[in-house]
Amino acid sequence: MSERESSFFLVSQNNTVSLNFHSLLRFCSAREAGPGSAEPPVTMSTTSQKHRDFVGEPMGDKSVMALSGIGGTLGKKLDEQGFDKAYVVLGQFLLLKKDPEMFTEWLKDVTGANSRQAGSCAQCLKEWCDAFL
Repeated sequence: MSERESSFFLVSQNNTVSLNFHSLLRFCSAREAGPGSAEPPVTMSTTSQKHRDFVGEPMGDKSVMALSGIGGTLGKKLDEQGFDKAYVVLGQFLLLKKDPEMFTEWLKDVTGANSRQAGSCAQCLKEWCDAFL
């Protein structure tokens, strides 16, 4: 899928638009530094396209497998336990008071997810909440 970059947005062939956080972060960092000062180093975590897609738009009725860190195997395990939609998993995240550590431990216990998978899902839900709640 080819994408064309326009400032702070990425537009795909099917005209979905997502925010280009890296460009936006560089812009904001440069503005904070002020004119004539050296640009501060930009550090940011690397997120997957799946993560960026999920965080970049309302959740709607998305499958649990739309969550970052959740693939077919973990998605099936969650579905078998009644967590078939992303909003149901969000509900669990909210019940755990948006605590990424508690959610990560819960997800590992329920599905057998590894730390990276559970952490990715927790970060995805946290960022989605920050953007939409």
